[in-house]
Amino acid sequence: MFQVTRLHPHNKISAKIRQQLQLLRDHMIIEFIYGGVYKISMKPYIFLTSEGYTFQPDSDSVEPDIDNCQVIGFSEGENAEEAFRNLLQENEYLLETKFDEIYCYQLANKKRTDFSLKKEIGQ
Repeated sequence: MFQVTRLHPHNKISAKIRQQLQLLRDHMIIEFIYGGVYKISMKPYIFLTSEGYTFQPDSDSVEPDIDNCQVIGFSEGENAEEAFRNLLQENEYLLETKFDEIYCYQLANKKRTDFSLKKEIGQ
């Protein structure tokens, strides 16, 4: 950077670098830590399995009421494989469960939106 500044003294090199860092931050590629320190953002993932069963609240049924997925956990990584390794490292007990087939989705953001089925039907 200093060499470029000497070659082009009228260019605002540091301002241009700062602009590019802000763009990378806005696209969640890097995170601002403090005073000019950034780190590469880890991408959030949710890990699921289709193994297991779910019963709705207050169910008297001996058979599962809903055929769905189980959330295994959340983790972050530069890619899905790294996030999976991090998930196992942070939750070693998973290796002792009966779950085997796990898959993941990369989350677009960590924003949560809540809905109510009862409100939808007017209760």
